Amino acid sequence: DDKNNAAATGSSPNTPSHHGGPPSSGNGIGLAELMLERKAYEAEVSELSHTVNELRDELRTKELTTAEERRTMQTSLDSLQDERKTLLTSVSTLQAQLTNAPSLSVVENMKRELRILKRLEYNAVDADSEQDPEVTTSGDGDEIVGDLEAVLVAKLRRTEAELVKERHSKKEVSQKCDDLSDQVSKLEIGKVQA
Repeated sequence: DDKNNAAATGSSPNTPSHHGGPPSSGNGIGLAELMLERKAYEAEVSELSHTVNELRDELRTKELTTAEERRTMQTSLDSLQDERKTLLTSVSTLQAQLTNAPSLSVVENMKRELRILKRLEYNAVDADSEQDPEVTTSGDGDEIVGDLEAVLVAKLRRTEAELVKERHSKKEVSQKCDDLSDQVSKLEIGKVQA
């Protein structure tokens, strides 16, 4: 009740009354409580300051760690971008090579032409045969060899025919030369005898 009355009058039970009476004996207890409250307040402030310092240190550590992680990630990102550029360059080079490379059909034609030339070089083509399996089919025997082979075979046959014709012509000319030489010899003998 004293506390309620004191609250109503705006004074604490430990403060002297407005009537100018002597201070009560509870004044020492009030000072001790104030000292205890102050110590508790200072301890709480110290603890809060310590907590704030710890939180600041933790925040600084996290900021440093985050900055280091950011640097590491940036380095990794730069490295990946360099690798990407290198891969793009390689892809562009390979695409250019692929674009400039002959098609599969061209490669097959070149292989077939090479086989034909090898057969011609080693006289594997029989010019007199009408249907030589080595000439008219591929090595696998499952596809007809193209026009180039037929042209080469025809050219080979024409060349052989021309060679035979030239031999006959040479033989005829040689025979005529022999005949003319005989006639000249006879004429010279006739002159000498005359």
